[in-house]
Amino acid sequence: MKNKLKKLSLFLLILFIFSIVNVFGKTEIKKISIDAKINDDGSLDITEVWQANSDNGTEFYIPKQNMRDMTIENFKVSDENGPYKEMKPWDVDKTLEEKSGKFGINESGSGPELCFGKSEYNKDKTYTLTYKMTNAVQAFSDYDGFNIRFVNDKMDPASNDIFIKIYRDGTELSDKNAGIWAFGFKGSINFLGGQIIGSNSEKFFSRNNLTVLLRLDKGIINPISSGSGTFEKMREMAFEGSSYDNSKSDGLLGFLRNLKGSSPLLIVAVLFTPLVCILIFLFLFVTLISMLTSSQYRSLKKLDYKREIPQNGSLLLNHFFHLFHRKNAITGLNISYLISADFLKWMKDDAVLFEAGDENGKGRAKEDKMIFVSEPKYDCVFEEKLFKFLKDVSKDDVLDERDFNYSFRRRYSIYKNMMEAFDKEMIRTTKEMGFATGSKEKMSKIKLTDKGKKARDESLSFKNI
Repeated sequence: MKNKLKKLSLFLLILFIFSIVNVFGKTEIKKISIDAKINDDGSLDITEVWQANSDNGTEFYIPKQNMRDMTIENFKVSDENGPYKEMKPWDVDKTLEEKSGKFGINESGSGPELCFGKSEYNKDKTYTLTYKMTNAVQAFSDYDGFNIRFVNDKMDPASNDIFIKIYRDGTELSDKNAGIWAFGFKGSINFLGGQIIGSNSEKFFSRNNLTVLLRLDKGIINPISSGSGTFEKMREMAFEGSSYDNSKSDGLLGFLRNLKGSSPLLIVAVLFTPLVCILIFLFLFVTLISMLTSSQYRSLKKLDYKREIPQNGSLLLNHFFHLFHRKNAITGLNISYLISADFLKWMKDDAVLFEAGDENGKGRAKEDKMIFVSEPKYDCVFEEKLFKFLKDVSKDDVLDERDFNYSFRRRYSIYKNMMEAFDKEMIRTTKEMGFATGSKEKMSKIKLTDKGKKARDESLSFKNI
């Protein structure tokens, strides 16, 4: 019996080691960020930034398929050391040294492949790709628009994270003049500050893709390419089988599909810990039943979707309405959520920058750093106090993870006092703006006015999308 246990333990250990090698011993694309500017003729000026680290292979390539009448023009590549030179035609059989610092287009039977050489192994690299995609936006009889796959599935490896920004200079895009939908990944896409911003919320696997469906009202641009039929027909076809299709129900098959492409460690866990899987399933089932039977969930489900960030992006007001909606279940606001929201706001306002820290040479993991650039426009007193406090504990306007964690642990009373002041400011402000009434500064004693109920529904509609 002991020998059998030893053999089983040895087998699991070997499988674990090979899993680690499989995860960490390959090329890694950490993030792909895409910037797409819409031109008047319907073309797109695209910039892709790849953050990658490789220890094998000779090139990266991007297959461009289902191109319709679209073409790729002015393709260029650069990295931290400067621009690459074009290899024309691109030769897939060249060595690593011959492809280093080179880029080109390989014309395959299914469409062009945008290629560039891997310049160095085992080093974090940032590659910047620029090109024009002609005839991207088409003119339909009802709207202008496109349905384009910006990141392909079956990438090996797939990017861990993806980000996309779509915009039109001189025009603020919103749900009043445009429509936006995304497919192929777990994440979101929304109108933000006159632009379209999308990103993943869960790991991006090789089975995933980033496909964007965009609708523009007539008159925003003047596309030179014409699409057949109507945009609405294209939208209906795109919705079939997607998460936007109300007739679709993934159920257990959807769960099994999501397991495909997962880490070998996860597969081992599923195979050797069935009891844990059963417990997780029961937990999710009970949680789902609880949600479906709660009046709060039913009321949220009845609301329309809303893509515009409500209350002019006010964190204070949106926090209030979400807290009020859930006041029977939550008695206070999680401070980490509020701080994270302020961090995102500061990034959007270009008040701070985030970057990966340097290794200290002693084997420690890299630490992210927040760099203070300028003072933001404050939404509330809490935000102002938080920004100034973190700036004070930073060193030369650079705050690393250790300093932040240290300040949070050793000065938690300061954060707590700031939070309590925020709660009072939140209720006082909503009452002054006519959203709420009540004699005491307690959430349980507050009632919404008609104006407040409308604003609450706007905030919850944004959460719904």
